[in-house]
Amino acid sequence: MRTRKAAVSVAALAATAVLALAGPAVADPSFTPDSSDLVGVGSDTTQDVLTALAGGYNARTPTPADRLASWNATGSPTIVPARGCAAIPRPDGSGAGITALKNDRTGCLEFARSSRAATAADTGLRFVPFAADAVSWAKAGTSNAPASLSRTELRDIYTCAKRRWNQVGGTSSATIVPILPNQKSGTRSFFLTAISATTTPVTPGTCVVNGVRPGTTTLVQENDARELTRALPPGGRAANALLPYSVAKYVFQGKPKTISPLRGSSVIGNIDAITRADNPDPVTGGRTSTTNTEALNTAFTSTFRRQVFNVIKLQSGAVPAKFAPVFGRNGYICSDAGDAIVRSQGFGLLPQKTCGF
Repeated sequence: MRTRKAAVSVAALAATAVLALAGPAVADPSFTPDSSDLVGVGSDTTQDVLTALAGGYNARTPTPADRLASWNATGSPTIVPARGCAAIPRPDGSGAGITALKNDRTGCLEFARSSRAATAADTGLRFVPFAADAVSWAKAGTSNAPASLSRTELRDIYTCAKRRWNQVGGTSSATIVPILPNQKSGTRSFFLTAISATTTPVTPGTCVVNGVRPGTTTLVQENDARELTRALPPGGRAANALLPYSVAKYVFQGKPKTISPLRGSSVIGNIDAITRADNPDPVTGGRTSTTNTEALNTAFTSTFRRQVFNVIKLQSGAVPAKFAPVFGRNGYICSDAGDAIVRSQGFGLLPQKTCGF
């Protein structure tokens, strides 16, 4: 556990544990945010952990003057971020959330959730890390894919240089169906950079289901194993499909006694593992009908480990003071109470002094 300058009371931790362990929190704000609240949009990967953190933070006594409010990546086509604000298209994904934050001139959006790091284009913003994650790939429960693919094999699959499973360690000659989430997805962006041989993201080949379900205008959602079936091209089979996936989100989706339909019977694959000693599985532990010890494996291959962020718009080159109680190094998210929630949602903790700003 990270060291804190301020201790958190046993009572506060107990209250947080109840909130954190009550099960997956998947919802838009339960209240109408007002102009003083910290309102966020963006990443699917971190929407549930931010919802849970908001629940813990807002439940404190006295109620914080600036409450935390986080809108999901999917749901109604539009949202009204806060009281008195105009409706906007719901930002779906890290890139969409960051763009919406940049474009906001009314103060209706205060932060964006992001599962990707800052780029050269992200000027005037502060990316504040708060948790650890990793990205691997998911396959259907019955699949022709091998248990592990190398970084090079994943690059060959997503550039269409290798089209059949027996070219990448599988035993079937069936045609591979590589799927990518929508183009605003931070997980997509991270994955395409991680499998690249350079610092430039891989350009997907023409064989890839590239962010939109074939024959429709429906976006492929990240961290949703149902896309292994829903995003298939004509003649494609789920047994031949694969999709980038947040490891933390996969763990979180297995938390309920009945696994979330987003995860279903899918299996998360390994990367660069010839033997277990080469690279441990992305998920440690396991689950049965009565127990669940699954957790993000912090020893998973370093190329595919990442931080996740909350993005704040700078004012006069600095983070406004109102964010410190929530996102600061000594704020709620980086406290022991926040740690309990972060871990309950499938994420790992960051090293001391790297959480917050």
